[in-house]
Amino acid sequence: MAGHGPLRSDREFRLYWTSRAVSATGSAITTVVLPVAMFRITGSAVQTAGLTALEMLPYLVTGLWAGAVADRVAQLRLLLVCELLGIVISASVPVAAALNVLTIGQLYAVAACLSIRLAWSDAGAFGALPRLVGRDRLAAASASIASVDNAAWVAGPALGGVLVSSFGPSTAMAADAASYLLSGIVLTALASQARLAAPPGGLTSLRAGIAEGLRFVRSDPIVRTLTLLGFGNSFTFGAVSGLTVVFAVRRARPDRHR
Repeated sequence: MAGHGPLRSDREFRLYWTSRAVSATGSAITTVVLPVAMFRITGSAVQTAGLTALEMLPYLVTGLWAGAVADRVAQLRLLLVCELLGIVISASVPVAAALNVLTIGQLYAVAACLSIRLAWSDAGAFGALPRLVGRDRLAAASASIASVDNAAWVAGPALGGVLVSSFGPSTAMAADAASYLLSGIVLTALASQARLAAPPGGLTSLRAGIAEGLRFVRSDPIVRTLTLLGFGNSFTFGAVSGLTVVFAVRRARPDRHR
């Protein structure tokens, strides 16, 4: 049941906000850690930039499908599943490194899977928010979540750089896994008191929902332009971010890359 009153006094929203902050920070850390791991293995700027670009593509490809499904299932359960998958996917990197079996292919797979996980997690989070806070408080709640997301994507890469320089990229990936674990624990506390039933209608109208979303994007010139702009920005940001990581690693250890 959606709460009432100020958001700061709403326990369900505080739990939701905390979970989002922790999970988003972990995801932001990975945007630095994975490219560094790739560059350490390959020494290739092209491979590193390709990895970061790949991190953006699955989100763009699966986002519409994820949003349509999230509107028709129990969003908080979906979020819990996403956090569990995040733990497994992220922890696979330090485990493989410890066993000396970490490969380029695994890093690509981890980047793609974490991007897909993020798409589904965001879809579940956006779907759950109106049910938690109600229509009257939705604008304030959305602003609060957007603020913590922006803060996480500013602080997370910096924290990732500190972790990489202190412990190495493979071990630093454990921080991402830990963030999903902590987020999942917080969500479990939220799920114990929030309604988890799926919205009426189930998955029967899933195809129609996706088609409706596509029609809306095509028919609205502003939304269509912003969608294409977002796609281009996300792809190029991934490539540029990867090259930034290469530059930073070479500046930090020039003797290894002459």
